[in-house]
Amino acid sequence: MIELEDRTAGQVADTLLHLVKGLGSSDEEQDLRAAAADFHALVGTRNNLVHAKPGISIGGEQALYRHGDQWLLSELESVADAFACCSTRLDKALQGLLDHGEKPL
Repeated sequence: MIELEDRTAGQVADTLLHLVKGLGSSDEEQDLRAAAADFHALVGTRNNLVHAKPGISIGGEQALYRHGDQWLLSELESVADAFACCSTRLDKALQGLLDHGEKPL
């Protein structure tokens, strides 16, 4: 079993992409491959959010800042929805493989 406990989000995403490369072409396997790609695409967003600093926008709203980018509440809600959607896709895809007797990654 591959230990992911001490890996960064990027390393986890890279490992997941590596593991799904060897899958076949069933619907469940394609779903998992797509979900893994979505997770990989969200890593940069996750890193920017986790490492952002709090501040106040020009309009007086609370915001987070990272590398000159501003994150307002509406953007944070949108990103949270994307994370939740990706998590659900990964969960369903993995469960689909297990339900069809595939061996776990």
